[in-house]
Amino acid sequence: MVRRSVLAALALSLACSSPSPPRPRPPGPDPVTPAAVAPTPPPAAEGPAPLWPHVRSGKLANGLTYYVMPHHQPEKRVSLWLAVNAGSLQEDDDQQGLAHFVEHMAFNGTAKYPKQAIIDYLEKIGMEFGPDVNAYTSFDETVYMLQVPTDDPSFVATGLDILRQWAGAISFEPVEVDKERGVVLEEWRLGRGADERIFDKQAPVLFGGTRYADRLPIGKPEIITKGSRDAALRFYRDWYRPELMAVIVVGDVTPDAIVPQVERLFGDLTNPTTARPRPGGGALAGGDVRIAIDTDAELRRTSIELSALFPRRRESHRSDYRRFVIDGLYHQMFGARLAKLARRPDAPFVMAFSSTGAATREFESYGRTVFAKDGQTMAALEVLIGEEVRVARHGFTAGELARAKLAYANRAAVSAAEWDQEDASEYASELTRHFFEQEIVIGRVAEEALAAEALPTITLDEVSRAAAEWTTGATQTIAIAAPADAKGVPTAAEVRARVAAVMARPTEPWPEEPTPTSLLATAPTPGKIVAETPADQLDVIRWTLSNGAKVVLRPTTFDNQKVVLSAISTGGTAQWSDARFAKARLVDAAIDELGVGALTADQVEQYLADKAVAVWPYLGEQAEGLGGQAATDDLPTLLELVHAKMVAPRRDPEAFAAWQTGRAELVARRLAMPEVVFGDELGATLSGGHRRYRPVTAADILALDLDESLAAWRDRFGDAGDFTFVFTGNLDPATLRPLVERYLASLPATGRREATVDLKVRRPKGVVRKVVKRGVEPKAVVQLTFHGDAAWSRAARRDLEFLAGVLDIRLREILREDLGGVYGVGVYGWIDRVPPSERSFIVRFGCAPENVATLEDAVMKEIARLQRDGVDPSYVAKVSETKRRAHEVALTTNDYWADLLAETALWNEDPQVELSSDAEAGAVDAAAVKAAARRYLDPKRRVVGVLLPAK
Repeated sequence: MVRRSVLAALALSLACSSPSPPRPRPPGPDPVTPAAVAPTPPPAAEGPAPLWPHVRSGKLANGLTYYVMPHHQPEKRVSLWLAVNAGSLQEDDDQQGLAHFVEHMAFNGTAKYPKQAIIDYLEKIGMEFGPDVNAYTSFDETVYMLQVPTDDPSFVATGLDILRQWAGAISFEPVEVDKERGVVLEEWRLGRGADERIFDKQAPVLFGGTRYADRLPIGKPEIITKGSRDAALRFYRDWYRPELMAVIVVGDVTPDAIVPQVERLFGDLTNPTTARPRPGGGALAGGDVRIAIDTDAELRRTSIELSALFPRRRESHRSDYRRFVIDGLYHQMFGARLAKLARRPDAPFVMAFSSTGAATREFESYGRTVFAKDGQTMAALEVLIGEEVRVARHGFTAGELARAKLAYANRAAVSAAEWDQEDASEYASELTRHFFEQEIVIGRVAEEALAAEALPTITLDEVSRAAAEWTTGATQTIAIAAPADAKGVPTAAEVRARVAAVMARPTEPWPEEPTPTSLLATAPTPGKIVAETPADQLDVIRWTLSNGAKVVLRPTTFDNQKVVLSAISTGGTAQWSDARFAKARLVDAAIDELGVGALTADQVEQYLADKAVAVWPYLGEQAEGLGGQAATDDLPTLLELVHAKMVAPRRDPEAFAAWQTGRAELVARRLAMPEVVFGDELGATLSGGHRRYRPVTAADILALDLDESLAAWRDRFGDAGDFTFVFTGNLDPATLRPLVERYLASLPATGRREATVDLKVRRPKGVVRKVVKRGVEPKAVVQLTFHGDAAWSRAARRDLEFLAGVLDIRLREILREDLGGVYGVGVYGWIDRVPPSERSFIVRFGCAPENVATLEDAVMKEIARLQRDGVDPSYVAKVSETKRRAHEVALTTNDYWADLLAETALWNEDPQVELSSDAEAGAVDAAAVKAAARRYLDPKRRVVGVLLPAK
């Protein structure tokens, strides 16, 4: 079933030890009487829904489960996953962090594939470490994920064999164990920051009484660095057993070909004679609402998180689906109210939202989060609680529910129509949840049918009472996290008193609001298509409009109900004077908050609620444009919205003031974050201190002017004559023609043609070293930027990209695998096409402060060695195959074609030339990479930035 709440995603990010894992959502008080909300039990005869017939599943004699699903998106690929029903929750006291450590060791050698042989093989067949080869460990589970090509059966066979090795033959070689300690420690270090320090303080409050409170997946640094190999091996032997495992195969394969291989490879795995029982998380303690209030000097803003944790609800029956629909309707309506309130100039918060979903395997959470403005923490909490009380007492309105139902039905219909175009990894993830949590898996079409069956029967009263069901009997928490110098941070007693006061206060019903019937008061007078070029060898059709604008169409069958828009025009903010730039520099960020025509932003959202349409503007230094997408049936609305955004932004002083103060709040404390200060200082150095590259301050935001911003917007988007509008997807040119004439050919134009403008931004000469000392964590960031003049050409761009790919692999091997000094290395290279053409090549990594000099020296030595001795051809072959495989997939996506056609239109080029350039990537050899290293990595032209702790 397609349902992953925001909270579920947050829990997973924490499990994966992301750099900034958000905290699970805290609870709030229940304003409704528990007796009024007892859920209706399902019919007694109902059992779990049968698994979708499109999936073949089974269980081997040893208890291992398998799922095989034929699926052709992407073509010639298959996702191979190994799901292990054990995570950090199963660790003993001396193993905290070792579940995750075992996951790392899987990539460092097995009985059949020693050391780095797995990564080496996968890279040789064109798969990339990270996107195609990865794993995660959470509280409750460990999952390994591969994607391999299917055009050679041996690739699939070897991929399955790798899963088998992970399932029972990880080698834990002592030397590799010790080297990997440093890598995992660097992953821990990379994730440290203000959010993590706050979470460390508040997790015992959120999960108090359960094992979740002291079993965070990243573990304890002292165990990572000093825990015994035997302890890791004990975890592996205890929990990596077939009865706790599933093999999930989704992709361009047949079950008849895969199932025998699974049976043969995994059938010999055995369970322990005496298997340890799998420990759970324990029960949450009840009692009063828990309150946690903490501050940190590096926090950027004040957050208030209310969560109600309760036991996971059943997810396996068809009747359960109705409950998920109710959940979704509630959050859509409640979220719309919060968004409307946030747009008021006097709003005490910047944004707010709610969600329900899995916090862990055993607990769900009803979460509400609000980001308060400085000094208005209590006011923001009051508004949030007050709106929840309003819903509990008065419910939602009939109009709100009607819009929410239409929106839900539309999303379900689009999902069903696109079921065969969904990426295989989405289905692999769904089947993984089915294995772990018994989540219903019946297919998108059947889900749409369930939604269609449920929606007409769901009453206003049911949805309005949903929050009371979530909070009744739940363990509730209010968690506040604020900057150390924030104003008005309350005490726990003050929070309790304010909540009680709000709940005792009378409330008025939310006013009913009519749904707009159109974006524009009157339809524009159509223009004309004045010239046409029929489909060429790439199936591209071109139209020239009466206002001079160009339209490029490429009908495809990559999606069943999706059209992608990419509109672009040369120009950008470089065309503005410094005075205009200062008054309007963020107009593209503000424009969506103003609405269009006579409609406010809230009314625009209401109008679009039941339509699969989105349009987003962008305003760069040398170009402006629009991105967008829509379901095929919603193309009229897509083009109407494009027209409205370009020429009819609404002048709404209140909305602009609300956006302005909210954005200023976000910017005001940005310098509290060490990485932001580092980025600012490094950016100023790399730009030579150019005035337009100065970081945006709160004062800059407050200096923006509504009328100047609207005038600047009209300057960039009010003249469509030099725009090119690209459409790719499931479209019919005959159907699109009248829409283009009405909404695009009618746009105003003056006939101007703009060229790029050189703003005189110049990099510093020589070697510049910029050291920034900020932050309290024992972590450093190093960025080396090589730069210099370079003439742009496709060949030069290609050689630089190959150099980056080769060096990325080599530095991962040296800095991570050999030295254990980093978790990852980022290597990027490009050449600016806009004159003056200049190259940039970046190497960036995080590490321990004491290791900066050693690792930086290792980077420079590898570059010197590459320039002197060249590179082994096998590395070039890996990069070439990876690029070929990535291009193979990209060619089957509408987004790729939209970007390609827009980019080549901007430069007035034939897209076939770009395609030919991509196809010629195999022509790059080791000599070309060596030459590129000598040409582009001049050690005498580099900027080295280093972020160190303040002390």
